[in-house]
Parts: sequence; C-alpha cells; structure tokens
Amino acid sequence: MNRKTFQARVDEFWKWFPTVAQEIHDEISAGNVDGILEMFPDAMHRVLPSMSWVFGPGKNGGHSLTVTGEGQKGKQMLANYWLQCAVELPGWTFYASRQPSPRDANENASINIGDFPMNLSEVKVSTQVDEESERVDIAVWHPLFDEIDEEGRWRIIFLFLDEVLGEFGTQMWIGDIQFQETENAFLLIDLPPNLNRLQDKYEWEKNSPLDEYTGYSAETPEPGDSYRCDVIAGFSVYPQLVFEYAENEGPVSEDPLEDTGAEFVFLVIDNELLPEDDPLGGREEIENTLVDEVDSIRLWGGATGIESSYLDLLILDGQVSKDRIGAALRGMGFDKGWQIEPFAL
Repeated sequence: MNRKTFQARVDEFWKWFPTVAQEIHDEISAGNVDGILEMFPDAMHRVLPSMSWVFGPGKNGGHSLTVTGEGQKGKQMLANYWLQCAVELPGWTFYASRQPSPRDANENASINIGDFPMNLSEVKVSTQVDEESERVDIAVWHPLFDEIDEEGRWRIIFLFLDEVLGEFGTQMWIGDIQFQETENAFLLIDLPPNLNRLQDKYEWEKNSPLDEYTGYSAETPEPGDSYRCDVIAGFSVYPQLVFEYAENEGPVSEDPLEDTGAEFVFLVIDNELLPEDDPLGGREEIENTLVDEVDSIRLWGGATGIESSYLDLLILDGQVSKDRIGAALRGMGFDKGWQIEPFAL
C-alpha cells in the first residue's frame, strides 16, 4: 500500500512528468497511442492511484493532461491542488476537471448501445429554469433510451453532459434530470449558448463548485456526547460529508479520500477561547492564521455550535500538516481547548 501523503505524491508527479513530457507529447502528435499506454498508466497508478486522467487538446495547438475527480467533490479538491502545483512545460496545458469539447467534435461523438450507436448530436433536451437554485432542470431524450436500463441512462447522460458542458459546468448548471420526450426540445450540443442566454437574463454569477459554499442550520442543536451535535449553523463546500457525519453521529464508514494520502478533518475549538462579544470574528482570525501559516491544508467549511466552533479542513501532508496546525494555534496562545477530529474512520 502506498502510504505517502497526497502532497508527497504530487511532488513526486511534478518531478517525474517533466522528464517524460516531451516524449509523451511526441507520441500523441504522431498518433501513437500504444506508446503512451506502455508508459503512462503504470506511472500514474504508482504516483496518483486514486485519480482519473485523460489527454486531450491543449492551447495553441499543444496537448493537455487533465487529472480529474470524476465529479467526486473530495477528489476534485485534490485535483485542484495537483493543478496548483503544476510546472510550466512547452506544448502542455493542465486541467483539474474535464473540459467541454467543441461543438464540431461533439457532432461526431457517440456511444455504442448494443449494435447501435447513440450519437450525441441526436440527443434532445428541454430546459426549465429553477430561479431559487440558479440551476436548470432538464428533460433529455434519445430513442435508444428505451433500450437501456436506468443505471445505463444515467451513466450515458452524464458522459454526454460532461462533453457538452465540462465536468464543472454540469455541476454548476444542471439540476433535476428527467428522461422523457418533450415539446420545444433542441439538440443537447446546443445547450451551452442557451445557458449563456439564461445567465445574462437572470444575471447569475456562476462559481466553480470548489468555491460554492452552502449554508446550513440545525433545528434542535444541543450539547451531547458526539462532536458537532451542538452545531447551530455553518457553511460548506462539501455539505454532503458534513450531513453524513451528523446523521451518523460520528465518523462515516466510507472515506471519500481512501487511498489518496489525504484526509478530511475538522478542528474543534472550545468557544471559551473566542471573544465573547465576537465569536465569529475570533473564529475567522483562527481561519486566517491557519490559511496563512499552513500551506498543506485547505479550508472548506466551518460551523458555530453551542459549546464549540468548527473548521473543516483538507489535510494534504498527513501528520506534518496536523503538527503545523498545532504550532499555529499555540502561536496564537491556544495551548489547549482545541483538537483535530476525522470525518471518516
């Protein structure tokens, strides 16, 4: 088992890839896919075994490498960190999410359903605006959907949506999805300009899913034996994990970052450490100190409780990150009254 931290794995990747980048670039340019398959997958499995990847077109006629979390919020955060550590290489563009394909490429995209191809250019869609969520509910249809089970339909439509909108575009724009034929439907490959018009009409500001915070509150918070049961209100980039922890009344059994070398944790801060007249300001001061002094963590949420306050953190360098958190807190005069707890077992 690879026990290196995610930060160590990313450091190893960016030391290794420049040594093979030109060779891979030349193989792609020559259309020699077999050469890439002999070289790249084993190395990726060794260095970043938990992440998906794909080569594609880059800027100015070059090539691109995308490392993606495949729609999983935790791994998308890791892919974003990988991108932040990228080095500049001639002829290469790097992405941390699947990019939308050009319309002309999507005109020729297809998936085989048995003996029949399902062409992306033949899939139709209609839209219904959800102003409250600032998303668009869609109904999609293709005659071959009748031949596919429900799981297959979902797999195919998300593959197609990622081709048309990109990985983040799908998350930012698409709400409810129905599989049905409707009036006033248009081609799915023409969805992007329709969404652009809606964005102009409603003046929506679209942010990356990694910058989109969801607020939440509890109806009956009260002190108890488990952490976070006293939470009054909070905010999160990854609310699903927070809600799963609360429902489980403790760490979740399925770690969304298993085998990645990274970890989701939360910092428990005794409210007595915070200014009585401005507890939120006190928590914010701790947030800013950690962000400034510990570069191997990422803040992705926080909450205020009756007895404690909480900061949700992504740990990238294992115990080293945790030790640096402790050092930063002690530097603020907090020798006790805080602790680090895992979100997953």
